[in-house]
Amino acid sequence: MYFFLHFSAFFACKKHIDAIGDSSKTEMYTYEAVENTLEQLKTAVRKLTGTYEAVRIFLTSDHGFLYQTSQVESFQKADSLKGDVYDGNRRFAIGKRLIVPTGGIPVSLNYLGVDCEAVIAKGLNRFTAGGGLRFVHGGAMPQESIVPLIEYRQIKGKARKSEAGRVNVQVALVQKAITSYRFIVPFFQEEKVSPERQPRALRAAFYRNHQRISNEVTITFDSEGDVSDRQVEVVFHLLEDRYRMGERCVLRLEDVSGRTTELYAEEEFELKLYSVE
Repeated sequence: MYFFLHFSAFFACKKHIDAIGDSSKTEMYTYEAVENTLEQLKTAVRKLTGTYEAVRIFLTSDHGFLYQTSQVESFQKADSLKGDVYDGNRRFAIGKRLIVPTGGIPVSLNYLGVDCEAVIAKGLNRFTAGGGLRFVHGGAMPQESIVPLIEYRQIKGKARKSEAGRVNVQVALVQKAITSYRFIVPFFQEEKVSPERQPRALRAAFYRNHQRISNEVTITFDSEGDVSDRQVEVVFHLLEDRYRMGERCVLRLEDVSGRTTELYAEEEFELKLYSVE
């Protein structure tokens, strides 16, 4: 089974980096955006290898970028392009009768049969324009021209130590809202139980302001079946009380698989029901 994490997960992640880094107001958060993106990719890969049992995954992007924490020096800035500019930014311009400033390089578009001119920034230079200045793709630099590709392959017969442990569990709800005092929450066991993945037992209950407001249920996730067999629906009963419309509560999941109890996850829910008088 093959997966390309490009137009789906990676495209969305990269778009987030571009949005953060391409504005002078938010470009200082570029490192944080990259870190969050890497975590999203790790989560996507774990889901593909665990839930869908993928054995080969390709991760790619259209190009890389440069980022510097210090302000851009004056020698790295080129004058803004003049002429009939049809399109352009800090790295390039396309148009007619373009005046090439110091720090720019003309590029012929004759091979494309296009009746236009093009100018790109030379080296690390960037043209004076709007947007951020610390986050750049570069003109014709290697990070702009080389397409990165990571290929993941699972080696048959060799379990990855980093993935050894208990099965992962997630709340299989898109809209996390409580609309009645009796409601069902579906849980999904991401991996099947195997020699590399042990069962997991979770104790679940709803809390508001650290006070339990529902029954408490212990669920054991020990399925060895396929995807369709690894979903469990659990019934919760909310304690009768006065709840404000739109008030928040959390579904607390505690891992009770071993000798000690540990917090596994907390999922926030919105209360959308009428109070009992």
